[in-house]
Amino acid sequence: MKKTTKDSKENKFYGAIIETTPNKLKKILGEPQFFCNNGRYKNNICYTCEINNGNIITIYDWKECRQIDMNEIIRFHIGGNNKEDTINAKTELNSLLQDWKLDKQYSIIESC
Repeated sequence: MKKTTKDSKENKFYGAIIETTPNKLKKILGEPQFFCNNGRYKNNICYTCEINNGNIITIYDWKECRQIDMNEIIRFHIGGNNKEDTINAKTELNSLLQDWKLDKQYSIIESC
């Protein structure tokens, strides 16, 4: 999985969610493409990424409507062009988070 500037306007939410902290996402994906952590928008943090099959997904908090603590566990939605892409993205993210966890001895919480 890698960040991309490719268009993600057609992405939709199909139910895939990952629970982690913004800082953990930042460790594995780098700086988000959108970051405005003041609660004024429907999301504070958004990544647009390309998964292993080349398709585009988005990872974003949804309607937190408040400033988020960067070490707080948040439910991040995963959007894509189809349900399979979002499930594949969740699997990739869990793998990346698990690898990071083994290196740093942190825990992750997963849902969905």
